[in-house]
Amino acid sequence: MLRQLRLNEPITTLAVRFWPYALRAVALLVLFRCVWAVLAAAARGELAAEVAAHGPEALTVAAVYLAGHVMRVVRLALLIGNARLSLRRLTAFHFYTAGVAFGMPLRLGDAYRGIELGLFTGGTVFGITIVWIERLFDLAVLLPLLLVTLGYASLADHGYALSAYAGITLLTLLFVSLSALMVAIVPDNLRRFGTYLIRQHEGAWTIKALKGIEDLRRTINRIPVLIKGKIPSLVALTVLIWMFEFGSFEVLVSGVAGSGGGLSGLLAFLSRTTTNGNLPDALAKLGSLDAFARMYVVAGQAPLAIIAAAAFFVYASGNGRRNGS
Repeated sequence: MLRQLRLNEPITTLAVRFWPYALRAVALLVLFRCVWAVLAAAARGELAAEVAAHGPEALTVAAVYLAGHVMRVVRLALLIGNARLSLRRLTAFHFYTAGVAFGMPLRLGDAYRGIELGLFTGGTVFGITIVWIERLFDLAVLLPLLLVTLGYASLADHGYALSAYAGITLLTLLFVSLSALMVAIVPDNLRRFGTYLIRQHEGAWTIKALKGIEDLRRTINRIPVLIKGKIPSLVALTVLIWMFEFGSFEVLVSGVAGSGGGLSGLLAFLSRTTTNGNLPDALAKLGSLDAFARMYVVAGQAPLAIIAAAAFFVYASGNGRRNGS
């Protein structure tokens, strides 16, 4: 074991070798916290009470919500475009990282998903790029819906206040701005910046910086290749994903007073969890949530957190095998 660790290696080399394991350990702690919160809420009888209050509708919603995540797996497989990847492990990867994301605010779960996907597919930059594209397509569907919801919210006595959507609105604007910056401005200036570094600076760090600049340029140029010929399918899958997510809960809570409706209710809940909240926090104060948010947590997120824990073992069992096995 000591020979394998090579303790005489520089600390930076050891850090590079073992940081994926440290990152995964942190992610597992986050997932464990989510699962523990679900089990604690179940022990208190809160989950059973919510399911009993809505009867078979809650089970239907859970099934449709999970079907939406299956559509996300199909979209992910289409984006990666590698027939040699194990579909079983890819499915387990999606549910595992989705469960981890439930325990992280500020969309930090997407950052972990991109890094973990890179470890799975063999390239961190590639993994982050794939997740970035996933979110771009999600926003392509969410942005017009968000604008419509904000328009209705500006009217008196309708749904939620405008402030309820502040989190998701700010995140959307930030993501769209960064994406536009990466596509429209950064590529033309990367070579200029590289030339400036060569002329003005010397040293090993300059070489590393130039390599990073080249990797970034290649990544940006690769995006059109990744989605070439796939855009209609990606758009159709993304629309299906959000139809499952919005539609199922709209049916469930349409008759519940004060729910705010499926679309506005879900956007308000996502906005709240984006800026200040996660699944354990929501379960801890389940009784104070509105009817829509309660059923989103109980029928959607809570079952998926349990599935995520099981999915991790399926995903991790393939770490020592080839992806195509």
